[in-house]
Amino acid sequence: MKRASKTLRSYASALKAFIAWNIGKGYLDTDPLRRLSLSKYSAAPKAGSERRRITQKELSALLEAAPEHRRLMYEVAVRTGLRAREIRMLRVSDLNVAKSVLMLRPETTKSRKPCVHPIPRDLAERLAAYAETGEALKIYKRFGSRKDRKRRDVPSDPLLYVSSHTGRDINVDIEAAKIPKFKPGEGKLDYHALRVTFISQVCENPNVTIKEAMTLARHSDPRLTLQTYARTSHARLSEIVGQSSQDFLTRGQEEDNSETEEVEIPLASRGLNGGGNASGIQPTEEIAFILPG
Repeated sequence: MKRASKTLRSYASALKAFIAWNIGKGYLDTDPLRRLSLSKYSAAPKAGSERRRITQKELSALLEAAPEHRRLMYEVAVRTGLRAREIRMLRVSDLNVAKSVLMLRPETTKSRKPCVHPIPRDLAERLAAYAETGEALKIYKRFGSRKDRKRRDVPSDPLLYVSSHTGRDINVDIEAAKIPKFKPGEGKLDYHALRVTFISQVCENPNVTIKEAMTLARHSDPRLTLQTYARTSHARLSEIVGQSSQDFLTRGQEEDNSETEEVEIPLASRGLNGGGNASGIQPTEEIAFILPG
């Protein structure tokens, strides 16, 4: 199996760290990988592998083209940032409609840590209504492949049906919705791009702190949230540039129209008089302040 450069770099780093530990303990005299350079495995993504965020118009078209069970799966992904396996392992009992949260068990998350993940109220209510139909389990029994039925990550009471081929499924729906799979300068659109979209939306919100964004993305490193996942949008950047330019021009006009004038402040109004002040110091001249007009 061909591995990505980033994966190979991680493997090499782990091996070098293990060898360094062995040398420190005296189990090895020399480093057998001393000539291995990590720079050989560039962490830069390959051309065309960068994911882009899905636009609101494209998302509407995707949800309209997809069947109901995949429509809900896509909506959960783009509105919560959950990964495909995390959604697949959700049980009906993991949904708390009253609190609008999904309870992620340790064995279901990538970090192996439990999480109480908030979701929009309307989405929680629709998930609850869908769960009552038992449709997810019916689909697993009807269309689930033998591989799906044997998967340990499929619970006995699944909240949603998620196949083992989410990439293939979303490609079918992308084509049906007539959405461009790839956009030059932005990247490709696939299932994981829905998570990219969620994190980008969170980071774009001016009221969200970095810690909150990391928590919602379930990252331990802000660099992963901001550098790997967060995307900017051309529309948003154009809006920022336009607003910044307008603010700059407005301030320039205000500065040009403003004039300074010399305002003489009477000594009496400052607690002083011609005979001296409280300190006994005689003022030698009138005091004037230059104030902006």
